[in-house]
Amino acid sequence: MARLLITALLCVLLASCQAPQALPASAIVSPIAPPTATLPTLPPTPTTTLTPTPTPTPDPLAGWTLTEKIGQLLIVAPEAITDDPTAVTSHAKQAYAAVPVGGFILFQSNMTSQAQVKQLTKDLRHLSTQKLWIATDLEGGGVNRFGTMAFTDVPWAAQMAKAGTPDDVRATYAEMGRQLREDWDMDVNFAPVADVFSNPNNTVIGRRAFGTTGEQAAPYVAAAVAGLHDAAVLCAIKHFPGHGDTAQDSHAGAATTDKTLAEMEAMEFLPFVAGIDASADMVMVAHVLTPNVTTDGLPATLSREMITGVLREKLGYNGVVITDAMNMKAITSFYTADEAAVMALEAGVDIVLMPDNCITAMAGIQAAVAEGRLTEARIDESVRRVLALKEGRSLSATIN
Repeated sequence: MARLLITALLCVLLASCQAPQALPASAIVSPIAPPTATLPTLPPTPTTTLTPTPTPTPDPLAGWTLTEKIGQLLIVAPEAITDDPTAVTSHAKQAYAAVPVGGFILFQSNMTSQAQVKQLTKDLRHLSTQKLWIATDLEGGGVNRFGTMAFTDVPWAAQMAKAGTPDDVRATYAEMGRQLREDWDMDVNFAPVADVFSNPNNTVIGRRAFGTTGEQAAPYVAAAVAGLHDAAVLCAIKHFPGHGDTAQDSHAGAATTDKTLAEMEAMEFLPFVAGIDASADMVMVAHVLTPNVTTDGLPATLSREMITGVLREKLGYNGVVITDAMNMKAITSFYTADEAAVMALEAGVDIVLMPDNCITAMAGIQAAVAEGRLTEARIDESVRRVLALKEGRSLSATIN
């Protein structure tokens, strides 16, 4: 019996040690893979480009007094502020502080020798902390402020045009400019003449003009402008709207032209347009009455209709406008120095040349601003034109 029990127990143990039977395929559960989550695509983070704040351009007139501004609009002869026309004295230094003009024009009375002139121009420039022009009139022929010291062989404009080409005139004016700049320390020449000698009874222009028709004179005016620019000398074409048709001389009194605007456009304006197209630095306006063009009865120098209406708006000239000398009889016989200076600025002029009394002119302009007749913004407009021209081409920055 015992043997039977042992045998049965062994059978049970052997059965439990056999390999397990394989489960059917349907019962096998595959391992579960972790879920793969699809994240939404986010837009790229924008990159912020910082635009640097531009540095404001310094205002060239910041800190300027009204007196300093007005001074830039005046050019005078040394005699206007000095007791010695050939030297800068202590009196001149005191006078300049009251009337700090923007430039000086030299005549034969201011010149005794080349060395004296160079010392005078140097001392005049040292009066100012701003660039200061030294100018003269050098056209050729009889319009020569140097006497026998220089330029005696330069012919009249009419002779230049008759004997040579515009290229020859350019070369002549370039040499004139070179000598003005290098030998005499001057940086402005109130030339060339752009008038047309169209009236044989005219006594003020004559041989100073390059021709008797606008077409004839125009290319020579442009050439003269280019020649002075070749020498880095500033120029002024003159005497707008044309002084070659008048029978009178504005140096001695009132002068009138009866030309209509259409007639001027076909004749007198042609050389001025040529000079402007050649980048003339200034246009000098004459004290000429134009009753068939303007209605204000004023000489062109004081006429807003002529300067602003015709020269600036019709001809499109945006540069510096300068008067002819304001001590001429065409002005002084009818206007005081202060009234003439104010009227010129009202008309659109930028520079008043040689007022009959520069102290009176300065005071008149100051009073006009105080009274509201002229705004300081109007003064600033002209000062900015003048300073832009001085920065663009001027020797005064290089003269020690």
